[in-house]
Amino acid sequence: MNWKRVISLLGSSSLFLALALGWSHIFSLIRRQFTLTPSSLGYKMWSNIPVPIYMEFYIFDWVNAKEFELNPSVVKPRFKEVGPFVYREDHGRVNVSWSEDGSTISYNQTRTWKFIPEESENLSVPITNLNGIALTIGYMSRTWKLDLHRKIANTLINTYEGLFVTAPAENWLFKGITHNLLERLNVLRKVVHIPIPYEKFGWFYERNGSAEFEGCFMIKTGINDIYELGDLVTWNGMTKTDYFEDECGDVKGSAGELLAPVKKYQTSITAFSADLCSYLSLNYAGDVTVKGVNGQLYEGDGSVFDDGKLYPKNRCFTTGDPTPAGTRNVSGCKFGSPAFVSFPHFYLADPVYRNMIDGMDPNKEKHCFRMKIEPRTGVPLEINAAIQINFLLKPYKECKIYENVKEVYIPMLWFKQRAEISPTLAVMINLFNFMEDYGGVILFCLAEGLLLIIALVLSSKRDSVTSRNEINNFAANG
Repeated sequence: MNWKRVISLLGSSSLFLALALGWSHIFSLIRRQFTLTPSSLGYKMWSNIPVPIYMEFYIFDWVNAKEFELNPSVVKPRFKEVGPFVYREDHGRVNVSWSEDGSTISYNQTRTWKFIPEESENLSVPITNLNGIALTIGYMSRTWKLDLHRKIANTLINTYEGLFVTAPAENWLFKGITHNLLERLNVLRKVVHIPIPYEKFGWFYERNGSAEFEGCFMIKTGINDIYELGDLVTWNGMTKTDYFEDECGDVKGSAGELLAPVKKYQTSITAFSADLCSYLSLNYAGDVTVKGVNGQLYEGDGSVFDDGKLYPKNRCFTTGDPTPAGTRNVSGCKFGSPAFVSFPHFYLADPVYRNMIDGMDPNKEKHCFRMKIEPRTGVPLEINAAIQINFLLKPYKECKIYENVKEVYIPMLWFKQRAEISPTLAVMINLFNFMEDYGGVILFCLAEGLLLIIALVLSSKRDSVTSRNEINNFAANG
């Protein structure tokens, strides 16, 4: 008998059995690779996101702006959506620092956008819409204490600006629109706080590659509790903002694409947006499958921008004058401009917004804010994050270009960030989940199989020896 082979098989069986019995503990160590440590797989994937991210912009063209300007109290604004303008979005982390115990990490985020012309409308197409700079200065001047300051501002607006602006799409987005008013505001800046830090107006002007625009984030690394992975601790050193009162001012939720595993019976996920200076909560809407991976769907529903009537906890998001359900006032977050965010085309908003204007066509498939998440790892399977920016236009007697307008919410643009898991990553996630579920069973079966082989070998050897002895005895007695 080859006892070395038997001992080897017995040793392998013992090893597989030990691994099977301790598999849950072993796999918990493997799961730690999803947390953020300087050497973890999770940190490498967070630092260099392994799936492409795209941003689609759709800008609203005010097709009857001239008619409205001539008779603003009668003409109903009409808009046409122009787009998409598609960009590849790359994320970077800079100024990264760890806490002493490794439980938190601080960083600034950069976003770099590269235009994809073959998937887009021409960037040179002219777009007409509200003059954002004039509107913002006029809106801010209402609260200035001295009449002289207000008169100077309104004189400058009436002299150098109009109700609307026409410019190429690329200027509305990244290149910026030049305004004579901005150059002439320096005289007012000496006596009045005007929080507009830019020389041009553009929705993403001077933001491409900026490490300062979104601010500094501190998040939990998940080493103490995997279910806290990615949770925001502070934003710009704050645990609460001044933009909203009570819990609506809380800095909380995920800071972006890093999400913790979903807890059992969890009904919502929360994400903080630096663009909104606040958080959004998405509610569970069913189970889904993406590229063969089972996940959970979370959607933005009517509760996200409710005015507090149906969802009382949202009442603290209401600032300034009350507004119908469907928008959130982010004026404080947007340099004092009368900016309100909503879902695209006022999807799920009070019909009053759409009745004020023409050209809106809300559609759940196109305009719903949704995320599909693999619950056991927290990996986003698919993201479609859609938000619209609107300006509030209202009469202001001290400023000639606004004195006869009616109150109306003007849609400016909407954008959608989209991403989908790669086939390779999908296979890895399914393999991870399979090994967590069945790895211990497989090892146990291997151990049992080896023990069975040893038993069969020993039994076969014993039978062989017995048979040989019987033959020898028969021969001797024969």
